[in-house]
Amino acid sequence: MYRRLVHNVDDWWSPQHTFSGDAHNLTLEEKPMGCFCEMLPGQGGVRHMEVLRFAPGKELVLSGALGPLQSLAATGSMTIQLSASEAGTNLEVTYAVAGYLPGCANRPRASRTASAGSEIEAATSNTSNVARTQTPLA
Repeated sequence: MYRRLVHNVDDWWSPQHTFSGDAHNLTLEEKPMGCFCEMLPGQGGVRHMEVLRFAPGKELVLSGALGPLQSLAATGSMTIQLSASEAGTNLEVTYAVAGYLPGCANRPRASRTASAGSEIEAATSNTSNVARTQTPLA
């Protein structure tokens, strides 16, 4: 499952959650400071997240603000952990986001899980014996 998450992003990431409308334009470099990037028409591009840490088959940690969060003073950290379980493979995804939201400067903001849940669901949909876990932070 780890290889599919890293090397076949276009198989599971929704094209609706891309700037280009085409998940085939997404790549994820499996190395420290690697780019989770998207190619755009006219030789443009988007850096969605940066790889901070990876342990093949076990863990992937990325940093960055996804989608509309990029235009805000926000940052996020996504941790994807895989572990063996009786059902097969346990997949746990946590995306913690913090930052400034205009109009809410004086109110504390809690971290939240992102809408990446549909992508993770798709990543594991064709895999048997997968236990899926999302950990809400707030």
